Amino acid sequence: MYVSFDVELKPDEIEYVLAHAEVMFYRKVQTTVNELTSYTTDAMAVAHGDKPFANLQQTINDARTRERMYWFKMPRYHTL
Repeated sequence: MYVSFDVELKPDEIEYVLAHAEVMFYRKVQTTVNELTSYTTDAMAVAHGDKPFANLQQTINDARTRERMYWFKMPRYHTL
């Protein structure tokens, strides 16, 4: 499902949207990787296929930290 809108975002809003998209992307990868341990193709068998993603949770945490940082730099949305 593609979503588009005709609104021009400010630079800090663009950074926030990109950081949030990064978090959502890595969460989707994490759900896929949790099922991946080994697999076999016609040409080879691969064991421990999840090893490249061993530090994925730390990557997600770093992206969430950046997302929060951008959020708090936009006081027009979170102050009364």
